[in-house]
Amino acid sequence: MTSTRTVVKNVSFLDTETLAVNENQTIVIQHGKFSWIGDEGSFEEQDQDTIINGEGKFAIPGLFDMHVHLSYEQADLQKRGQFILRRKEEYADLLGVKHAAQYLKIGVTTVRGCGGRKSLASLRQLINEGKLLGPRLKLALSTVVQPGNQEYFGTQAMIDDLRNKEPISGKDGIIHTVRSRKADGSDHIKTTTTGGVLHGKTSDVTQSLWTDEELEAMVSEAERIGMYVAAHAHQTSGINAAVRAGVRTIEHSTILDEETIKLMLDKGTYITPTQSAGTYIYHMDNSYRQGLPPEVISKWELVSEKMVESHKLAHEQGVPLTLGTDAPVAGDHAHTNLEMQLMANHLDMSPYEVIKSGTLISAEAMKMGELLGSISLGKFGDLVLLNQDPRDNIDIFMNVENIDTVLKEGQIVSQQGKLNSNFF
Repeated sequence: MTSTRTVVKNVSFLDTETLAVNENQTIVIQHGKFSWIGDEGSFEEQDQDTIINGEGKFAIPGLFDMHVHLSYEQADLQKRGQFILRRKEEYADLLGVKHAAQYLKIGVTTVRGCGGRKSLASLRQLINEGKLLGPRLKLALSTVVQPGNQEYFGTQAMIDDLRNKEPISGKDGIIHTVRSRKADGSDHIKTTTTGGVLHGKTSDVTQSLWTDEELEAMVSEAERIGMYVAAHAHQTSGINAAVRAGVRTIEHSTILDEETIKLMLDKGTYITPTQSAGTYIYHMDNSYRQGLPPEVISKWELVSEKMVESHKLAHEQGVPLTLGTDAPVAGDHAHTNLEMQLMANHLDMSPYEVIKSGTLISAEAMKMGELLGSISLGKFGDLVLLNQDPRDNIDIFMNVENIDTVLKEGQIVSQQGKLNSNFF
């Protein structure tokens, strides 16, 4: 990490803790972290400083996307058979390199993987070593699924690999699997407590999976070895089981009631709404819809119908919402800006509330609140300079030209939608 300071002068920025705006500030990043924040007139420049003129700009912390699958693209879902036949196994390994870098263009500097190829652990290392350009990656590699309740898709070799990673049922099998995922390079555990939309007939979104003993063992062992659990869940009983067991983030959280919301508040549970994926059935390309099996369409329509109402109720009652897309379900990667737009429009959240979800709340959900999520002394210097204050218009994120400069740990990684070419 270079000792040269990056200085952003005369900029207004959002305090994501209070949602207040601090005007005419200078922000200094050194050794990758915010080292000085104060009024413009009280700062002394040094000759070797890298100066960024923030006049007329508006700064927010680097954004998160809390639910992505970097090893896959939307074409894998639209034309499964065609792409299975026309690709080598390693194709998916290399896709992650491209996909990860794209997030920087829209101001996302931290990405949480929620299921993907084992090779992503090496991509994370290459990014951390500065050899490839990309956001900070926190990964759950192969999802911990209950045998017999998910239909895999991919080449036979991929399917065999996934089946080999299925846990042996029971408490001891789960504990062994959690340890194995950490050995593979996972930062956290991703599991499923209900079936999924895209996984065919035998994967039922209304069926609760795992026993309480198995889930409790999963959470306990994950936390014992410095991890936590995120659970895909659509139906109330599967959500409740995960929350009771101490699962930290519930992905999708499609069907919620007052009892479930109270339980979440009592347990301090976070929701990752994935509005873009859940409601995509109504704005997807017609050719995509025509290629879906009928059982997938019916499940997707159920999810879309219930999701908005549930998340609106959760937000109103104070359940913390993070920012995550489930990309590439609703389009190819880096559509976190669409998720922000939908959270504002569907859930009646203000633009500043959406930004707080995508920064501080997401950081806290990942147990990284002391390092990320706000423009605060000592935290990593992830910063997004916008060409205008988004207070009244979340749609400014939809145009990459409005995202002037993106910094990750004080280093410029993207400007006006163009990645830093020094990495290539």
